Amino acid sequence: MNANWKLYEFDSARLILYLVFGLNNLFFLFFKPFETLCDKGYHCPMCGMRTAVYYLFHGNCDFAILSNANITIALFIVMLIAFDIIQIIIRRL
Repeated sequence: MNANWKLYEFDSARLILYLVFGLNNLFFLFFKPFETLCDKGYHCPMCGMRTAVYYLFHGNCDFAILSNANITIALFIVMLIAFDIIQIIIRRL
């Protein structure tokens, strides 16, 4: 049995987790499956994140940060995930 099978399986599990995480976030970004507390006037740390992502996709970084400053943290996490995915792909080639 190959000695790297555990690493291969761990990499596969991470790729699946990233895919599920990304699809889940895209679903909640573009659809409103249920009413949230933000809709009722309460404020949470994620208020304005949908608008921030919209502005970020359109290249308006200033407006994105004004909508929600947590977009910088989310962008950093997305960059780490992208780096990890690239590393997994390079290792498998």
